[in-house]
Amino acid sequence: MSYKFSERVKQVLQQAGWYEGRRVDVSEAVRCLEKFGIAASPQVGMLLEEFHGLKINNGNAWYNFCVPDAMGWIEEEDIPYLNQLTGTDLCPFGYGIGMLLLVSPIGEIVMLQDEWIAYYHLACLEDALEVAFFSDVESTYRFIPDAQKPYGFRDGADSDG
Repeated sequence: MSYKFSERVKQVLQQAGWYEGRRVDVSEAVRCLEKFGIAASPQVGMLLEEFHGLKINNGNAWYNFCVPDAMGWIEEEDIPYLNQLTGTDLCPFGYGIGMLLLVSPIGEIVMLQDEWIAYYHLACLEDALEVAFFSDVESTYRFIPDAQKPYGFRDGADSDG
């Protein structure tokens, strides 16, 4: 897949070991998703092959593009709530600085704040990485109504059980 990253995003990715056309074995990642009942669309599979395993730390932000690590931040009962955010299936592919990174079957990216307060919904990976690595654009957050959050993240929910 060909991406049109800005030069500064390209530089951060390349420092982490990314190169155009990178392909890695994602069978472990796919098995992890399937264990949670999440299917990887062809678009998701291509993204995983190119970015899975990269660890980013550019001084402003850190991100780990690793499905098993991302899935560690999700409970199985949270998955239907993830899909309600945008009305489509979302596939976790990374985590960093308090944000869970998810991709839709058509390549849209959702960056979900890990306390389920708000999220970004971005058209493509290029936009998402620009925001993730360099921008403080809280004004584009979409706040999540309580009814769309898993019970444990709702206002007034007892987080201890």
